[in-house]
Amino acid sequence: MGKYYEISSGLELATLEKDSEAVVAVMEEMLSCVEQIGDFRNVPLYEHMDFKEIREDFMAEVKENLLKCFCDEESYGFLKNDERWQKLVKQQ
Repeated sequence: MGKYYEISSGLELATLEKDSEAVVAVMEEMLSCVEQIGDFRNVPLYEHMDFKEIREDFMAEVKENLLKCFCDEESYGFLKNDERWQKLVKQQ
């Protein structure tokens, strides 16, 4: 299904384990892969289907929403002293 979907599943487990390094690494990778979110459309499995093109503003909105979610104190409050996380969420 593409790199974004491949890595995003690891976020929940890393968060449950409160593994700061893994959580921030997955967050960074998710943000860097947003532009590839629709790449699954180009694999042979879906070659018989037509898809709409993904607009640039949609990808920007996805990034913005991810950053908002990554700021959630209830889920990610354990990262409040992590410099990498602080730098990441300041992008919002």
